[in-house]
This record gives sequence, structure tokens and C-alpha cells, in this order.
Amino acid sequence: MRFLLALVVLAGATACWAQGPRLVSATFWGTAGDDAIEDGAIAEDGTLWIAGNTASPVGRLPDGTQPTQFGQAVRDWTYGCGFVGQLSDDGTKVLRYAQFAPGVAKVTSVQVNSNGVYVGGYASPGLEPLIGDLGGLLAKGRFDQRSLKTWCPPEHFSEPERKAANDQRGAPFVLRLSRDLARIECGTFLEGWQSVWHVPKPLGEDHDQPTAIGLLSGGDIVVAHDGGYNKQPPAGKPAGFEEFYDVGDHLSRLGADLKTRAWRRDIYTPSVDPAKVNRYQNNSKHFSAKWKTLPFDWKLPHLGNTRILRMRVGPGDAIALSGWSPTRTSGEPWWSPFLLKYGADGREVWRAWTVDPMSGGGDRLGGQVSDACVRSVAFDAEGNVLASMIGDGGNNILRWDPRDPTRRAPALRGSVGSFPGRVLFWGGVARLDKESRQLLGGNHLAAYGPARGGRSTGSHPYYRATWAEDVAALPDGRVLAVGQNNGGYVTTAPWFADSVGGLVVLYDREFAVSFSTTVADARLRTLAARGSRALVMGSAPAKAAPTTRAIASSHAGGRDGYLMVVEVPSPAP
Repeated sequence: MRFLLALVVLAGATACWAQGPRLVSATFWGTAGDDAIEDGAIAEDGTLWIAGNTASPVGRLPDGTQPTQFGQAVRDWTYGCGFVGQLSDDGTKVLRYAQFAPGVAKVTSVQVNSNGVYVGGYASPGLEPLIGDLGGLLAKGRFDQRSLKTWCPPEHFSEPERKAANDQRGAPFVLRLSRDLARIECGTFLEGWQSVWHVPKPLGEDHDQPTAIGLLSGGDIVVAHDGGYNKQPPAGKPAGFEEFYDVGDHLSRLGADLKTRAWRRDIYTPSVDPAKVNRYQNNSKHFSAKWKTLPFDWKLPHLGNTRILRMRVGPGDAIALSGWSPTRTSGEPWWSPFLLKYGADGREVWRAWTVDPMSGGGDRLGGQVSDACVRSVAFDAEGNVLASMIGDGGNNILRWDPRDPTRRAPALRGSVGSFPGRVLFWGGVARLDKESRQLLGGNHLAAYGPARGGRSTGSHPYYRATWAEDVAALPDGRVLAVGQNNGGYVTTAPWFADSVGGLVVLYDREFAVSFSTTVADARLRTLAARGSRALVMGSAPAKAAPTTRAIASSHAGGRDGYLMVVEVPSPAP
């Protein structure tokens, strides 16, 4: 297949942008079909590393060399070709590239240190011959979940139910590749299985959660791995209530050679009082007649289907996890957010915005029950925790103190209101104290405009879904966020004409907006930063994403990967 790679270089920033972010390059990446860049990292030497998936194998790189190939094609699996690549520090040249044969692996993560290149994702049985003799922790993956008929409560259906065509169910894995990407040095499967969810708005997530990798200072790594969509039910029993609401994800600390494991923690959220679950199960109007006929006696201290969307490691080897869990209050289904902090020893340090949904007035968080998600998490240089948030209403616990959902959070700038329709409307960014969880600062992300895919209320403008997919710390306490907007977001000094698509926002230490711009038809999902340089990754479903000075000038078709390199100078003294 023809490899299409297009480069964009911003030609000359105007004087008013002198201290704002500078777009160094932006690149389409992929083959004809469904492609995406899922993750990336900036190495100590400044080179850029990216990982993701292409629909078809890449035959040759732009300089004519052939990529490293791993494995044999697996014809009955729906994966494309997972890849990892090394680029020059400005994103203009491919230095190395390795890919898996079709159907072998879906790659979601990459991290680089002196030991090698760590790659994570989900695999078919086609990976077993590549790592079976390497002595990894688990030489074989578990694939019997393919026969499981998954079950979802009717109240969590959408369109009107999960899309079976997107169901992939691979086994989580981690590999370490040599720095030249020529060979797999070690590898292991992990417990759990890939679960592809469908969330229509605003996440648009026919998208699996990553097998996320974090690097610890002593050489070990930590990995967050998906526990699956349902638990495997007992033999002869169909999946049901227990198998949906009792599903945890996993966090493991592995040795650098992936042969040993220091600990594994099973992550369940949210915590609940079992007596309240039993009290409301047979009385809520939201429970179907089918549920009410099932034998039921909830004994567990949790009620949720944990979905870790991001895991990051910070100073002192602190570990942060963020995401959401489908759960319920006393009277309605709910997206329960979580932000968890762990130590390198596997000990849970604290939880933020993670509370019993059947607490507070009416056993429904005192009314603070609009769906919520902590989309991403990162650390600043002092070890404080950065978070990006998504909420669908004013009565949302993400707008309150992360330690106590009954107290307001005055440190959060801005406000939101007037929420017509059933859509997740707004985003936010925040900084939490590394020890106390106190909200140190933050700001809402919101856009306004005429009704689009929803309704307006009289003369009130319609809230257009706007949120940050990822955040990263920059020098001088600043924060860079990337995400999505559906129109109506007011930019400060756009690189391009304002448009629906990607969003890039720079905040100062107090979370005032220093710079913001939109990027047409770009889905910006992931961010990596080192010093003043940032790597922004995602996909471009259409050719309207900006391209100039292209090595290959046309969009490849379908959905291409998309990559931006951004330089953020220090502010003027």
C-alpha cells in the first residue's frame, strides 16, 4: 500500500503571537482506510515516538526503506496493522518504523527509556509465536471471551445498543522493542480483555481504552489493562446484572524485562453501600421487569464497570488513573467519574470526585448527578495532578470540591448553565494538590452557538460540546490542553480559520486562557510534552485538516492519522 505522509509548517508567526505556541509541523499519517495515531512520547534526545494503527501495511517509508515487520497475518481478526515509529525532533522525517502484520495487534501506547521502546495494546493469537519463547510473565493470552455474549443494562444502551461490528476482544499485552525497532526483546500478555464501547456524544467512542504504560524511575513499568466489558459468567449462566456492574480494570507493576510482577491491583469504582443497592434494585422505574425476576442479593462494596481512560506517572513515581464507570444512583443510570492516585508500592493514596452515587440527599449525591468523566490526567513538575473533565449539566460533582461533593469549588473559573437536550456539553481543566486533593485552580471549557444536533431554549444559545481530551504540564506552571469543539468556541489568535474539529488551548498558572485555536476536521486525542515542545496526536477523518508543503499532498481516504508538533516559548518576562 502507498504510505501517505503530509507535512505542514506554519509560515511566519505574526508579532502578536511571539510568546504564543508556534506550530512547527503537522502531518497526515496513514494508508487508505481507517488509521489513527493513538499515543506518543518525546525521548530524552528530543526525537518523537508515535504509535497507532493503519488499515493496511506500509510498504515503504518516504525515503524508500522498508519498515520492520513482525508476525504473520491473522485473517479472522478485525485489527489492522499496529505500528510504532521514531521521528526527528521537528516531526519532518521518519527515522525508524516497525509494524505488525494485519490482525496481530492493535497498538494503543508507547513509552521510551534507556531499556528500550515499550509498546502496549491488544493482540490476537498471532502474537503468541512472537513472544512465547521470551520468558515473559504470561506467554499466552486469553481469547475465550470471543464466545461470551455480552450484556448491557437497557438504560446504558445507545443507538440503541452496542455495535457488534466493533467488538474486537483482544488480550492486553506489553512488549519491549529494541531502540532500532529491529526486534522484540521481551513481551507478556496480561489479564483482562479489550472492550470497545459506544458513547455517541460527545466522545464518539467506538474506541477501546488503552493498555496504558508508565515508566518508573528504577526501570520497572506500570501498566493499566482493561478488565473487559462483562465478567466471564459462571459456566452455564448467561451474563447479567452482576457480570456488568462488577467489572474492574487492572494496574500492574512489571519488571523492566516483563518477566516479573511486583504487584497487581484490581480497580473498582464507585464504592457503594450494598444495603442501598438491594433497597432500590426492585423499586426503581429504570429497572426492567426482566431484572426484577432475577435472584438478587448484592453483597459487593462497589457497583460499576470501570473504564480507565488514562494512566500517567509523575514525580516520585506517583501514579494517577482517570476515567468513568457506568453505575446508578437510587433512581437513574449515571456516569461516575474517578481520579485515583497510587504510590509505586501499589498503595492507593487518594480518590477525587469518586463517591458513592447513593450518598447525599435522596441517595443520589444530593442532586449532583449529571453524568461526568475525568477524561485524562497528568502531573506537573511539583507533583500536583492535572485533570481534564467532561460534564453534561450544572448539577455536576466535577464543579464541586474534589474532596467533598457537598462543597462548591470556588477555584474553578467560569461557569456553565442552560442545558437543553441530553448531550455532554462542557469540558474543564483543573489542578489538584498532590497531597490534599484540594482544587488549586481550573477553568471551564464551553462553546455557544445556534442549535446543532440539539435544540435551543428560546433566545438562549445552545451549548456546543467542547472538551479537552488530554492535558500536559509546561514550564512556568502553564498547562496545554488539546481536545474537540463542535463550533462556537471563541479563539484568541487562530493559526487557521475558526472551525469545527480539534482544539488547542494554553493556560497560565492561574488557568486564564493565554492562547487558543481550532484545527479543522482534526480529532486531537493525545498529548506528550517535554520542556517547551509538545506532540499532539489523533486522526483526521477528512482532507480539510490543514496541509501545506506536503510530502504526499492528498488525504489517503477514510480516516488518516494526524500529528502536530508545537513549540511553546517561555512567556515574556
